Amino acid sequence: MGSETEQEVMLTFARQAAVALVNAQLFDETRRRTLQLEALNAIITEVAAAADLDHLLGITLEHTLRALGLHIGGIWVGEQRVLREMSEELSEVFKQLIADVDTNGSMVIAIHNWDGIQEEHRYAKVRDIILDLDTRASLTVQLVSEGKQIGGLGIASPDDRVWLPEEIALLEGVGRQLGGAIERIALLDRIQENAHQVQHIIDTVPEGVILLDDENHVVLANPVAQSYLVDLAEFSPGEVLTHLGEKTIVELLDAEHQNLWVEIENAGPPRKIFEIGAQPLEKGANPGGWVVVIREVTHEREAQSRIQMQERLATVGQLAAGIAHDFNNILAAIVVYADLLKRDPNMLSASQERLSIIQQQVHRAASLIRQILDFSRSSVMEQSLLDLLPFVKELDNLLRRVLPETILIELNYQPGIYLVNADPTRLQQVFMNLAVNARDASSTGGVLAFDLDQVQIMDDEIPPCPDIPAGVWNRITVKDSGEGIPPDVLPHIFEPFFTTKPVGEGTGLGLAQAYGIIKQHDGYIDAHSEPGEGTIFHIYLPAQQTVYEQSEQPELPADARGSGETLLLVEDDYSTREAMKTLLEDLDYLVFVAADGQEALDIYEDKASQIDLVVSDMVMPIMGGVTLYQKLTQRWPEIKMLFITGHPEKEGDRALLESGNVHWLQKPFSVGVFNETIYNLLNE
Repeated sequence: MGSETEQEVMLTFARQAAVALVNAQLFDETRRRTLQLEALNAIITEVAAAADLDHLLGITLEHTLRALGLHIGGIWVGEQRVLREMSEELSEVFKQLIADVDTNGSMVIAIHNWDGIQEEHRYAKVRDIILDLDTRASLTVQLVSEGKQIGGLGIASPDDRVWLPEEIALLEGVGRQLGGAIERIALLDRIQENAHQVQHIIDTVPEGVILLDDENHVVLANPVAQSYLVDLAEFSPGEVLTHLGEKTIVELLDAEHQNLWVEIENAGPPRKIFEIGAQPLEKGANPGGWVVVIREVTHEREAQSRIQMQERLATVGQLAAGIAHDFNNILAAIVVYADLLKRDPNMLSASQERLSIIQQQVHRAASLIRQILDFSRSSVMEQSLLDLLPFVKELDNLLRRVLPETILIELNYQPGIYLVNADPTRLQQVFMNLAVNARDASSTGGVLAFDLDQVQIMDDEIPPCPDIPAGVWNRITVKDSGEGIPPDVLPHIFEPFFTTKPVGEGTGLGLAQAYGIIKQHDGYIDAHSEPGEGTIFHIYLPAQQTVYEQSEQPELPADARGSGETLLLVEDDYSTREAMKTLLEDLDYLVFVAADGQEALDIYEDKASQIDLVVSDMVMPIMGGVTLYQKLTQRWPEIKMLFITGHPEKEGDRALLESGNVHWLQKPFSVGVFNETIYNLLNE
């Protein structure tokens, strides 16, 4: 009886133990599956929210290892990898295993015991390496994105391990989730990169870009636009943009202005000009906002104005030069005949006074013609090497003649030598004109300052004055404290006959003459002014480095008459020719006359032994004076020749006169200078 009872008890304990074991196994299985499910859910949650790949790989690996009860693993995507207690060498072996897997086949490689891998097995080549790395079992899965293998996930165990189907399924699920997440993160990275590129482009474009929503709130404004809004609108971020300059947003966004640039000017100071364009952002059938582009075109407009001014001045200059030539011929004849009449002892006293008035008016006319020639760059320069410092220092004495005592003259400079190749008389005229301009703008007195310095402009440097090429330049800055020049007047100040003075108080040639003289010196002049702030003129002249020896000019004799010498006079204008012939004969010269160079050449060939001096115009039909000079000097190199010119028509003609190799006089000349010049040439 006792024996049977013990057996029953034993059986009961056995059954209870079996049930407990089964329950424990079920509990462990349930717990394992719960952990795996929790890990997969956690990974899915991370995948859905992750924006950083490195964080996602790390958290995924940790959840996977915890679910499998392991601590060795690694994930790699491209060159990026996350390892947990896995050596770099083992990671490389697993990476190579995954790379050999066909993406169309199984994504998982499950090895229960690397010791059992036979030589003929496809993975036998890495068996010994893996065993040497203390790994007996492994589970690896490839990561696939858009059908391409992009990486892998590897789990390792130091002991043999039978990988359960649910564990393999877990790793496959993790692999799929990671592949999708990596694809999404890559897409997000590309989107962010594109967004950054677009933002970078918007921030770096030279134009201002503004994005408005459909209620005209500023959604985006790049740095350039933000700087422009300071000038064009009272605006704070987030507010509705109501206007740009004098234009309302409603006007700018109107269909009439679409695809057009609207110009807006901000009076300043400083004065700025903007162009504004707007395009709608389509959102279905309705506008979804606007893109507004702003660009500053102040410098473009100024450059256009300069080009237009230069073209205008060049055209007027050509016209003026031609007119001046004809007027010089007329004035030359008047000067000569007026002088001859004044010498007539039978001339009444009243007539003598009237002739003096005629001569005065002729000199005034000649001065105007000289200004026109200077402006048109047609006057002949007698250039020599000039140091600007002593020249500018002497301006004080010169300008005192035209400036009242209420205007103080200041000179500022750095010690040094400021050499230029210049005509001192013409440069004096420039500063005289600028001083008169300053005087008229400073009715209550003030300061007229002259600053002298030297600037070097490099090839890659923005020049201080538009169009100036690189090099070393001597700069004279003339600044007055007068009333300034209005913005609408400033672009026209160098135009001839443009003046804001009342009739009879100015010809409008002063600044035009200064402009032409500086240009003829290969220099540049520009002006800056604001009403009430005075005016600044900058003059740039090419700096010279070489010192040239200058010959002294002999003094002219007080009285100069001929003693029967023979002259050949060549002049195409009949009145001028007859007047000069009469004057020369009155001075006791024998005169042959010719109407052009060819006729003069024929006469000289016939009477070369008799002719002592040739007096010739420059610009004539058939053969001009320069060609005549060249032909005569080829056969008679010692010939003496005096050019009389209204203005040289060609650059080569002017270059010949400025070279100093020939003698010349500018029409209209005074009779005394003409007499003395001929006398000196004949008596050299």
